[in-house]
Amino acid sequence: MSEQLEPVPTSQSPGSDSSYNEFHDRFGNVRPHQQRLQQFLNQHGPEDVEALRRALRAQLAEQEVTFNILGVPEGTNRPWQLDPLPLVLDCAEYTRMGEGLKQRVRLLELVLADLYGPQTLIKSSLLPPALVFENPHFWRECHGWMNPQLFLYAADLSRNADGQYVVYSDRTAAPAGAGYTLENRLALGSALSDLFRRYSVLKINRFFHAIQRTFERAGSAAGGQPRVVVLTPGMQDESSFEHAYLSRYLGYELVEGRDLTVREQVVYLKTLSGLKRVDVVLRRVFDDNCDPLELRTDSITGVPGLLAAARAGQVTLANPLGSALVETPALKAYLPQICRALLGEELKLPSAPCHWCGDPQGLSYVLAHLDELVIKPAFGDRRGEPIIPAQLSSGEKEALIARLKSRPWQAVGEQWESAWTAPYWGVVKTMTGNVSLRTFLCRNGDDHEVMSGGLARINSAPDGLFLSLNTDRIIKDVWVPSPTPVKDLPLPAMPEQRLEIRRGGVELPSRLLDDVYWLGRYLERAETTARWLRAGFERISYDAAGEPSIVVDCIISTLRNLEIVDSKPNQTLPPPGAPDGATPSRSQEEVLGALLSARGLANNLLATLERVHYLTLGARTRLSRDAWHALRRLKASLDEFEAWRSHPQPRVAIESLDALLIRLSGVTGTVLDGMVRGHAWLFMDTGRRVERSVATLTLIRNLVPEDVSRLHMEALLEIADSLLTYRSRYLSSLQAPAVVDLLLTDETNPRAVRYQIDRIVRHLESLPRDNDALRGQPDRRMIKLQADLMTLDLPSLCAGDGAPLRELLVQMVNSLYQFSDELAQRYFSHVGQHHALSPAAWPSDDNEVK
Repeated sequence: MSEQLEPVPTSQSPGSDSSYNEFHDRFGNVRPHQQRLQQFLNQHGPEDVEALRRALRAQLAEQEVTFNILGVPEGTNRPWQLDPLPLVLDCAEYTRMGEGLKQRVRLLELVLADLYGPQTLIKSSLLPPALVFENPHFWRECHGWMNPQLFLYAADLSRNADGQYVVYSDRTAAPAGAGYTLENRLALGSALSDLFRRYSVLKINRFFHAIQRTFERAGSAAGGQPRVVVLTPGMQDESSFEHAYLSRYLGYELVEGRDLTVREQVVYLKTLSGLKRVDVVLRRVFDDNCDPLELRTDSITGVPGLLAAARAGQVTLANPLGSALVETPALKAYLPQICRALLGEELKLPSAPCHWCGDPQGLSYVLAHLDELVIKPAFGDRRGEPIIPAQLSSGEKEALIARLKSRPWQAVGEQWESAWTAPYWGVVKTMTGNVSLRTFLCRNGDDHEVMSGGLARINSAPDGLFLSLNTDRIIKDVWVPSPTPVKDLPLPAMPEQRLEIRRGGVELPSRLLDDVYWLGRYLERAETTARWLRAGFERISYDAAGEPSIVVDCIISTLRNLEIVDSKPNQTLPPPGAPDGATPSRSQEEVLGALLSARGLANNLLATLERVHYLTLGARTRLSRDAWHALRRLKASLDEFEAWRSHPQPRVAIESLDALLIRLSGVTGTVLDGMVRGHAWLFMDTGRRVERSVATLTLIRNLVPEDVSRLHMEALLEIADSLLTYRSRYLSSLQAPAVVDLLLTDETNPRAVRYQIDRIVRHLESLPRDNDALRGQPDRRMIKLQADLMTLDLPSLCAGDGAPLRELLVQMVNSLYQFSDELAQRYFSHVGQHHALSPAAWPSDDNEVK
């Protein structure tokens, strides 16, 4: 298939007519380390490779390997476009490149130590002062105490026409991509297992084992097993998938800023059993957002007091705050002379030629060679595409020159000398495109471990791997073949320290338990809403008119009690047949359709399923493989709802709802029945019980109206999945007290409210309490509700028009909502208890206050 290797049209680097082809040498011969890949292409036709590409994309889509380009949780996740052809690199050349990166990271650590310490580089004129003091990433709060160790480091590289590796950017604050690299390797290594073995590819798990050893040593000062957490900005971050994936692989807790607190300069994790000390924070949050007290005051992703804890040496941050300073592109212009001054040797890996416009000579060079360069910010955010002056109009170029002259210190000019090309799978054939590489290093004792691989990207811009709005860039796994057979890592030795046998999961983050609780509520809400909608659509499809429509109105009224609101006009969904006025009337079918899948309704079934999916992503570190797949497959219902909007027929809606209820049953069996009966399970099941109780109470209230009929009670029993149970007890005789008893006070019916409350009371017994002798407000409220249900006089409540019953149902719903708020305050928010400013005053024997 080598004859099909065609160049893909790409934007070539300014001022360059040559490139380095990784697959062929300058004479057109296949390079030695590419010959096995060439044999694979010769043996497999385009159909085989295309099938492999589709299988890989489907596998990654199933795992939801995404990159959220715009940093918004909904609607912007881009699928991970993994190429079925790896980027194969020569081992000897890669090893030499790795040695150059080791030197580079040592040099950057020395630069950090100097700039946050004596600042001799500035005093000796090796660095211009403005390059540091005008830099928004230079944090004066870190001066004098910063630990300059870079635990993790990444570099973006390309190759010049001679094959020399060239560094285009350094990533030192929170380098992203290692988790994606691991997922790529697992996916492609499995799909091309035979080729992977024949190449004897160096494995990358050695790199992740080095990370674990490094953090164990970094946190060992506290004694015992150190607690390491991965601090993520949350689901809104562009690399949220990687954060969850990496934390699960390394065995660390994934936390957000709200999961941590600082007390007396010590960082703690908020857990169900109280505060647990944190020794190491692997942060995925950028420097300025880490501490709203001392850094960026409007940050909502950081931890107040984190900087003080690091300053006091009570926690290790990886990487240290302030390390983004050496990511500054303008620093590359001064690295060669700094390397000679600090290390006494030449820089082994050259940087992309860079000219800082804040230097008069640099500005003169940039203005004189503008069409040969690309213009980038000297420091600050590097999202988006760089400016290529050669592609600008004359007016745009004049405006650019004016900006450079007015604020020269804010820009650099870089020379992207040549393109590095490699084959990738295009449209049913192999093509050649420009490629760039990101590889990673981690601290390993006094040295650094180089990952034997990395991430490659088909793209014309070699600087930066992810931060771009282009959505169709292709990612390649990087293979480094070993000259000798690869040996597996030795099995880890058993720990010498004896582990304490434990039960439960009291050290889970409270925020995660909160998410799990609401995941249980939304799963149950989706099921009950689907049952109600199915009953409504079935009655619309009846041939007879009149009586079924009365029941449909009650079902719609029940759903409306969920406060389904149109987000645009901020008005409740209008009822069918509404009078002329502010809101037009709608048919029952239109209203049910909106309650099913209309966009913009806050609590309809579509919005509920989207919330289930969002909470699933947030809790994926605590979900088993089977549970993850079961929850993910609920997304198929969202696609079916889209199909229903194209053919809005009741029968189509009923079929979609039937499929959804089957999937939800699978979720219940896989997730809840398969979970260890720890605190995560308790809160998820409690959420389900609360939601089912509220739904059943609301359903009884609306389907037992003043003029209750047989049709109402049959619909009530059907929706509550209790019709067969009722008939087995009472045959065909339908009476309100018996129906209400079955759904409200029957402790043997898993759909009854009494059954749910009994389970909640039992769950509360298993949760920790501050004082075993005293019950908290959530416990007391549920016990009272349980006692009320046990002592109800149903015949009296159902007598007459049933008004006392409906009033009682409203009170119970309000009590459940209050319980939910109290549960959150007690176990999730960790709000401190209020204390009196003075001791309590007690009356004496003579009734005088002491």
